[in-house]
Amino acid sequence: MKFPSAYNAILKRPNLWTLKAMVSSYHLMVKFSTTNGVRKIRGNQTVARQCFAAKLQAEDQVKIQPELPIGLDARDDLIEDRVQPSDELLEISLRKKNPHQTLKIGSNLNQVT
Repeated sequence: MKFPSAYNAILKRPNLWTLKAMVSSYHLMVKFSTTNGVRKIRGNQTVARQCFAAKLQAEDQVKIQPELPIGLDARDDLIEDRVQPSDELLEISLRKKNPHQTLKIGSNLNQVT
């Protein structure tokens, strides 16, 4: 089965292969081969639960952004003056059936033939 595992993230899959390690999340144990035989590393279920609960609590905490002093709002820099047309605009109807659909174009444009 292919699925992400905490052991893959911490030890990386090639390292697990090199160590000839077998991971059992259910048993909270890692077995690996040594020159003196197979060794076991056992986890502690109580500590594992505490770590999991602490992780969940950290995710639930709302991160509060510091409030900027009055007059120093970063969004003020984003407001720009709109560019005004340099000449008068003509309003042209696009369709005879819907005269309210219009388009505004500059009055000083050259007519293209």
